[in-house]
Amino acid sequence: MARQARTTENLKERIADALLELLTEKPFAEVSVSEITDRADVGRATYYRHFSTKEEVLLFKFKSIFEDLPVPDPHKDPRPRAGFRPPKSREVIEHYFAAYLHHLEQNQSVLKRIYDAQLDYALFLYLYRDNVAALQNAAAIDRYRAALHSASAFAIVDQWITSDFHESADELAHMLAKQLFEHHPPKHPGGCTQGCTCDRAEGVASSNDGGVAGYEGDVTAGRETSGAGSDLQQVG
Repeated sequence: MARQARTTENLKERIADALLELLTEKPFAEVSVSEITDRADVGRATYYRHFSTKEEVLLFKFKSIFEDLPVPDPHKDPRPRAGFRPPKSREVIEHYFAAYLHHLEQNQSVLKRIYDAQLDYALFLYLYRDNVAALQNAAAIDRYRAALHSASAFAIVDQWITSDFHESADELAHMLAKQLFEHHPPKHPGGCTQGCTCDRAEGVASSNDGGVAGYEGDVTAGRETSGAGSDLQQVG
């Protein structure tokens, strides 16, 4: 089974790479399935076994990029347990942002090729529409939270690509962590002031350990499977 899965993924990668190659030669609308299968050296039956449209091929490519991360997401419990609380450490979150963005940076030629072909809507479909649609039966708060977080993830990645990756991965990771941790004042119970050292504040770490108030996990840009929405998120 494992060998079959690897073979299937390999075929799908070949089809996706063939489409990306053809995008350097002609507009997306003019690329035919026959041209893709010829370039990938696969049969039409193989193509249609895995994809119904060319858009699905692009979505697969995004999936392979965004889900093949070099480090695990610290905000998703690898062994789902009741009461799991993601870390609120700025150092942990900024490290994950940096690793995630470095990974995207390594795939910038693919992302830029898709954008150059004016197919940025495919990224929107991957990070926003399909993510939110997957939660259509979830509670209303989860659907709207997913919409908010997915839109944020799309906007950040889209801005970085359209600015030609102007900031380095480390610079952008620092900017995002700074926004999350320094622009949302702590929420203390009982009307305490922000400068209060009260240790009763739920979810607020002291200024020495880089905690952030009002922030909860799942800060990655990508697909969400737990019903909590996409990433790069904060709870106000």
